[in-house]
Amino acid sequence: MDLDQEHLKEKALLLLRRERELFELRMRHEQATVWLQLTQELPRFFDDPRTPVSEVYARVRKALIVALRWQRVLLLELGEQTLTPIAPAGTPRSLTSETVQQLRNEAAGFRNDPTDAAGTELGETLGLARFVWSRIDVTGRAPVLLIAGFDRAKAKFQGNFDAADAAHLRNAAQHVQGLIGNALLVQELEHERDRLQQTNGVLERRDRELHAHGTAARRQ
Repeated sequence: MDLDQEHLKEKALLLLRRERELFELRMRHEQATVWLQLTQELPRFFDDPRTPVSEVYARVRKALIVALRWQRVLLLELGEQTLTPIAPAGTPRSLTSETVQQLRNEAAGFRNDPTDAAGTELGETLGLARFVWSRIDVTGRAPVLLIAGFDRAKAKFQGNFDAADAAHLRNAAQHVQGLIGNALLVQELEHERDRLQQTNGVLERRDRELHAHGTAARRQ
């Protein structure tokens, strides 16, 4: 009898493990689908290349919050020893050179333990106990840190971030990076086109003035 009960107990535990594994697989699949949909949605934020980059960042931030149900999503310009909030806008926040260097060296990462020395300063500065981040690097501009997560009160009700979360966020950041680069290039080309049109207009006007002046001189 005892052997039968032990056998049934082992089967029940095995079934629970299998159900937990299946649930985790289903959650991963759903998360991958959400990230795919989000990445496909990003280009529409750049329909008008004249849209200010800060406004584009605000749209990206809102999309991440809605799609992934993260408590906070922040985009901050990474300076020499500061983080300057872009979306939402705010006042610069100081960081040690060690933390800044870490953020410049690591393209993406995550922290689940608020006591982890590697993420303590960044988490305390931004009020996050559990978070994931990636960096957006656009040529000619300061790096922008994309960071998302939960404060101490909310973190205990959320699952841990892992390498897959960091990889998904990195992929999204790289898409945004490329789209911003393309938009800035379009802006530059349009500016150059306008400049050439203005120059041509000036030359045509001078040509007409010279022609009129020559005609008047001949009549005299």
